[in-house]
Formats: sequence, C-alpha cells, structure tokens
Amino acid sequence: MAKVMLSQKELELVSEAEWILLKNRIMEKISILFGSLADEWKSNFKLKQSVIDSSLFKHPKISKGEQYQQLPWMVLDYPREFTGHNVLLVRCFFWWGKYFALILLVEGLYQKNFGQQFQEGLLNKGWHFYEGGDKWDNSFSKETFTDNWSQTDIQDKSFLKWIYLIPIKNFNCVEEEMKSAYEQILLCLSPKPME
Repeated sequence: MAKVMLSQKELELVSEAEWILLKNRIMEKISILFGSLADEWKSNFKLKQSVIDSSLFKHPKISKGEQYQQLPWMVLDYPREFTGHNVLLVRCFFWWGKYFALILLVEGLYQKNFGQQFQEGLLNKGWHFYEGGDKWDNSFSKETFTDNWSQTDIQDKSFLKWIYLIPIKNFNCVEEEMKSAYEQILLCLSPKPME
C-alpha cells in the first residue's frame, strides 16, 4: 500500500480554505467579464461588418477548466464557426498565472478570403503570428510566435493564427484592451471602400 504524504507547504494550503474561495471569486469575476464581452461582441459583429452573415454563427460559448497544462483556464469563443475545414474563431482566453489573450484562428474559406486582410491589418498592433503546428495550442512562446510576419507567405499555411497578449497585472484594464483588439479584427472583416 502506498503511503501518501504532504509537504509542510501542502499541509498549510490544504488546511486553509480562504485561498480556494478567493480563487473561486476571481474565476466568477472573469466569467462575468466574459459574459459581458460575449453580449457586446455579438451585437458589434452584426453592426460593424457586413461581409459575413453572423446569423450562421453559433452563440457565444464560455468554457472553463482546471488543467490546461495543470493550471485553471477560461475561454470565450465568438465568433465560432466550424464548417468542415472552414474555421473562423475568436477566442478570449484566461490562463491562471500566465495571461489573458485574444486568439484569432482562420482556416479554409475564411483563410482564403480574409487571411491577407488579417496579415496586413494586425501587423504592428501588438499581435503575434503563430508559426507552430497545433492550431489548438493556446500557449504562447517565442519559439512558436513571431512579431514580424510581413514577409510570411500565408498561402502555403494550412491555417492562420494570431494572438494578442494582455498581462494579468493589467486585469483592471483587460476589458478595454480586449475590446480594442476585437475591434481590430472587425476592421479586417469590414468591406473595403471602392477605389
């Protein structure tokens, strides 16, 4: 029979309930924030761009868990369109102890129709371009993302993905920063004026 023992620090933590209650309050506040963003983003998407019929999109979805690389997380997905190989996903991501992020993923027809607009419209605005292989990887590293993608040939990529990072220390400004980054995405999806 295995003898399971706790370290002194583990014993102190398991004996104290306040820290887990505080963590739960923080996650509830993030859920409220994401719910507010979901409502605003859904109405803004309909109002500010007319290229894509937003009635085709599923409703915003908030998910959460405890074990993304062993840390709590929460996501808001909207728009979230997955039709075959055609993907348009904007993901608001919170990762405990790491960061907030806005992640844009396009594939298939969305990549073909809007990839160039995103490549040009998000450049030099705080976004990072993904050069890794797993489109569902939400973690950021300097090995898989680049700040300078202006010369990247996006035609040969099977999908395109960008991430906009917001440090957790900016929590009290995260709503405004998320809205600003989301607005940059909408501008890339807006009809271009006739020349």
